[in-house]
Amino acid sequence: AIAEEGTFCSRKDQCGGCGGSWCKAQCVFAGSDASDICGTAYSSATAEEGSWCAASASQCGSCKGTWCGSPGDMHTSDSGPVEPPEESEQENGFCCHSGASDSDVCGSCYPAATSPANSFCASKDRCGGCGGTLCKARG
Repeated sequence: AIAEEGTFCSRKDQCGGCGGSWCKAQCVFAGSDASDICGTAYSSATAEEGSWCAASASQCGSCKGTWCGSPGDMHTSDSGPVEPPEESEQENGFCCHSGASDSDVCGSCYPAATSPANSFCASKDRCGGCGGTLCKARG
C-alpha cells in the first residue's frame, strides 16, 4: 500500500518507521499497453525528474499522467504502432512523449504518447518540462 500523500508516513525519513519501504516513483504519460501504463512505459514518456509533474502523485494526475512505482519495477517499450495523432489534436499542435524515430519524434509519434488536449503538459510552455516534444500541427 502507498501512504496517503501528505501524511506522516509518506515522508522518506518516516516510511520505514511506519513499516514501509521507500520506493522511488515516477509520472508516466504513455505506454505500449493502455491497460498497463506502468509496466509498458515508453522510455521517453515520463515526467522529467524534478519537474512539476514528477513531484507527487496528485501533480502527476493533474498532468494526466499515471503515478508508477520504481523504475526498477518497470520495463520500457519503444515498440508499437506508428501513427500520427488524431486530426483534432493536430489543429493546434500537440505534445509528443515518444516516437518510433528519435530524429522525427513528431512525425512518428505513438498515438498513446501524446499529452491529452488541455492537460498541464499539453501547453507550449510545459511540454518540454514534462519530457515531451512540442509538435506543430500538420497541414
